[in-house]
Formats: sequence, C-alpha cells, structure tokens
Amino acid sequence: MRDSDVVERALRSYLGLEVVAENRATNDLDEDAANALVGEELREARRDRA
Repeated sequence: MRDSDVVERALRSYLGLEVVAENRATNDLDEDAANALVGEELREARRDRA
C-alpha cells in the first residue's frame, strides 16, 4: 500500500466519507425525495440553533 493510499483512507475516515459512500450505496431515495429530506433536516437544525 502506498503512502497516498494510507493518507486517503485516514482522511476518508476522519471526514466520515466512508459512511456517506455506504449510505449512498444502500439508499433507495430518488433525487427529489433526498432533497426534501435534506431540506427538512436543515430546517430542524436551524430551529434547534435559534
């Protein structure tokens, strides 16, 4: 394994990108449903901060 592979793995793990990739692979939402879900989550997060 090259040094760059190790660095990439560490960054993906640290940034949570592996979790995102896994979720995308098992996700059955279409684009509109995913956007609606994101909008709901953002509104809720903003309410929680206010």
